[in-house]
Amino acid sequence: METVSSQYAEVAKAEAPVPAKLKILTGKVIFVDHDAMTLTVKKTGWLRAQEVIFAVEEKAAAQLVDLKQDDWIDVTYAEADGKLIAQGIVRRTGEAGEY
Repeated sequence: METVSSQYAEVAKAEAPVPAKLKILTGKVIFVDHDAMTLTVKKTGWLRAQEVIFAVEEKAAAQLVDLKQDDWIDVTYAEADGKLIAQGIVRRTGEAGEY
C-alpha cells in the first residue's frame, strides 16, 4: 500500500523541470551590450560563419567586463524558451583562440 507522502513525492518528481543541457560554443566576440546583458558571438564552422546572440545570466555578467571585440571565447550556454542563455564565458588567448 502506497502512502500519501510517497504519492506526493512521485507527483513532485514528475513535475520537476528538466535541467537544460549545457552546450559550448567557441567564437569571436562581435558585440557586448552591458546594459541589455547580451553578447553577440561570431561562430565559425565547417559550413559558414554565423552570428549568435546570447542573453547573459547574472552569474556570468562579471565575465563581460574584460571582453573586447575580436576576443576568442568559449560560451557555456543552455537554450530556454527559444533563447540562448550564457551561463559561463571563458576568454581564450592568442590569435587563433588558443587557451
